[in-house]
This record gives sequence, structure tokens and C-alpha cells, in this order.
Amino acid sequence: MINWKNILAVGGVLVVLQLLNYHYGQGNFRTERVQTLVPVGTSPVYPTAPVQIPAGWNHLFSPDGRFSVIVPKVPLKEIRNGKSLDHEFLIQIESEMYSIGYRDYPLDLSKEEQREILDEMGKISNPNWEAVNKRNFGLNGHPGVEIEMKPKAFNYPPGKTWLIYVGRRLYSMVVVTPYPQNAEMFLRSFQPL
Repeated sequence: MINWKNILAVGGVLVVLQLLNYHYGQGNFRTERVQTLVPVGTSPVYPTAPVQIPAGWNHLFSPDGRFSVIVPKVPLKEIRNGKSLDHEFLIQIESEMYSIGYRDYPLDLSKEEQREILDEMGKISNPNWEAVNKRNFGLNGHPGVEIEMKPKAFNYPPGKTWLIYVGRRLYSMVVVTPYPQNAEMFLRSFQPL
């Protein structure tokens, strides 16, 4: 069984530590929607296809979190006021883990400052996980970074992390799954409201 606490600690703790070091010294269900994903500085805005919700998945809508996302239809764990995130939703299924959380920060940052922080987060190293790819993107005008991870010493499936700034809120999405199509569905279905 995968030790999900270690994986979540990697994503969540690194987000908070990097932000602090660098800059400061049950949901309801909905139907499909269209999102706009923009590789920053490389191409114009283009809409992705409407997300079809397959059997076994639901659309999670969080009014407090001001986001929606498609998640597997299994019980989810809700964590409030955690160590690294203000609020987090966690789903664990055998060899898969899906997490989405957020933290609000007191300062308004410019898009450039947000991008600098996200760039620094993409350089983080961890003894258990290796970042194999990093790319910047924009989602509906909000800066984000995607980090592909592979485990160094464990027999875990690969993972991806999305970090997206929306105003004063930083969203953190982490998915670890042997099924790339599940990871893409989860990440690309995210919509800040």
C-alpha cells in the first residue's frame, strides 16, 4: 500500500515552504463545462473539448473553495486547516491518489510575482520523488505550473502536480496514478470559479 501521507507532504509542504522562503523571507455535483488552457507565451487561448464525465466519476463543486473538478466516485476525505493547505479534498483508491487543496495568502501579488513563485516551486527537489518535467501554463488567465514526478526508490505509479494562482489563492492539485488518462481527466477538469 502506498504511503499517501508522504506523497501529500511532498506536494503540500513544498508549496508552503517555498512560498515562505521565496516571497516572505462535501461538495455538490454538476455537469460538464469547457476550460481554457494556455501554454504561457507560446500560443493563443484555445478551449479544450467539453469534459465528458465517465461512469464512476462525479463533478465536485466546492462553493467555499471556489472551484469545480471531476473526481472518482468514491468517498472523499475533507481536511480543514491542515499543515500546508487551508482546505483539502483527498481521494485514495488502491494505487491511486487524488488531492486538491488551496491556501489563501494575505498579499495581492502581480501575475509576474505569482509566476516567479511558481517557477521557484518547480525547482524543488525531494529525496523520494524526482521532477522529470516542468511546464508553465495559464488557465483562464491565471498562472500555473505542472510538475511531472516519478518515484526514486518506491514502487509507486508516476504523479503530477498542478499549482495555480487565482488572486490571493494558491490551488494545489496532486495526482498519483498508473492510468495517465485518469490524471489528465482530473487535472484538466479543474475550473476556478
